[in-house]
Amino acid sequence: MDNQPQVYTLDEVNDLIPTLNEVLPQLRELREQIASEKDKHDVEELTSHGTTGEAAEKSKKKMDEHKRKIVIHEDEFERMLRIFHDIGCVLRSLDPGLVDFYSHMNDELVFLCWKEGEEDVRFWHGLNEGYDGRQPIL
Repeated sequence: MDNQPQVYTLDEVNDLIPTLNEVLPQLRELREQIASEKDKHDVEELTSHGTTGEAAEKSKKKMDEHKRKIVIHEDEFERMLRIFHDIGCVLRSLDPGLVDFYSHMNDELVFLCWKEGEEDVRFWHGLNEGYDGRQPIL
């Protein structure tokens, strides 16, 4: 099994930016849908305490439907996260989107660092540095 990271050139990373700009908002939307369904489930659970008969059955059906939607959204969220793994990049943040790509600079393995909203990759940092260590690509 090869544990070597996928290494990109600057042009290759810049070619992936449209994909990132498409996937990141979808991930945020799914995250919101998951949170919303969990909230609805929790409210239904709290308000159904003490109910019996038909009301209890109705609440159970609603909670089951919320659980079903949560599972669907979580599965889709995980599928979309795998896109980053398959590409070989590191998703650092969803808000804002922050993604690192392995690259070589001066014979050293580094990260090319892209932040959502940037038209192209303009910064890099060492593997043990974070966003605050970003330096301009010259």
